[in-house]
Amino acid sequence: MSVHTTWLAAAAFAVPGLAGDGPAGWRRLGADDLLATAYLAVAVSAVAFVLWYSAVRRSAPGGPAADRLGVAVVVAGLALGLCRDRSAAVRRPV
Repeated sequence: MSVHTTWLAAAAFAVPGLAGDGPAGWRRLGADDLLATAYLAVAVSAVAFVLWYSAVRRSAPGGPAADRLGVAVVVAGLALGLCRDRSAAVRRPV
């Protein structure tokens, strides 16, 4: 599934890139752009997938109480993040 997710994401970004910049758009990329792309491809994607699946394989299945606790933590985090009073952030000078 990870491989399919990655190539679908690459295609989803390639289509607008080709439509906006055309096929010659890659020629305008500098060394910094290529290094950043390589970093994202290797360090962020590949290493993250390896670490994630290694952790999933090593972890034991949790019980129903642990599952419910995990869901409660996620819901509480979402509620906290979505329900914060943002009016104070709007009033601060930039």
